Amino acid sequence: MIIKPLLFVVVAMVLIAIYYAGFKSGKSQTTLQYTQLVQEKNVAIVKEQQKLERALLAVKRTAAKKTTQVEQHFIPVEREVIRYVSKKEPTTCQSDYTQWMQLHNAAATGISVPDSR
Repeated sequence: MIIKPLLFVVVAMVLIAIYYAGFKSGKSQTTLQYTQLVQEKNVAIVKEQQKLERALLAVKRTAAKKTTQVEQHFIPVEREVIRYVSKKEPTTCQSDYTQWMQLHNAAATGISVPDSR
């Protein structure tokens, strides 16, 4: 009588061990596949960055050459700018707004101002 429950427990333990071994094997294979996929993507990203850096280096070289050309091209223009800057500064205009304020106040209050012509 004790043998049947004991046999049931042993069979259950064997089935649990088989299930656990299969689960662990599947988990390790999935982890390995995921790790390989991540490494492939990282390698692709690094290659893309290197490609962009090479393209950027070529653009920087072209820009450096054009910068040199631009500086040589605009040297006479800078002399013209200095000539205009060295001119005498204009004086500011001093306006008298008292007559305008009187007309404005008269219009706002509705009082007519006699014509002073």
